[in-house]
Amino acid sequence: MDLRTSESRQRLLDRRDTLRTLAKASRPPPDELTLTERQRRRVEQEQLEHVEAALARMAAGTYGTCAVCGDAIDRPRLRVIPQARACFACASLAPDGG
Repeated sequence: MDLRTSESRQRLLDRRDTLRTLAKASRPPPDELTLTERQRRRVEQEQLEHVEAALARMAAGTYGTCAVCGDAIDRPRLRVIPQARACFACASLAPDGG
């Protein structure tokens, strides 16, 4: 694993730990949550899933490869969005931003 991938891995691990901590934090039961809080929880869960998927791609040796076109994802994009699964060109075409 090169230094850049190692740095991305550490950022992903740190983000995963933060998201897991948020998920375990003492919060009101779901039926007592505001719409905003329910949306926040859903976003946090989706982020956690993306981070875990990126860590799985690292373990599989496919991290940094666009899942759409197969080209390499630019390093600057991975520095900003380490869980990115698509290159900038493919992500800009995807409805969810890839």
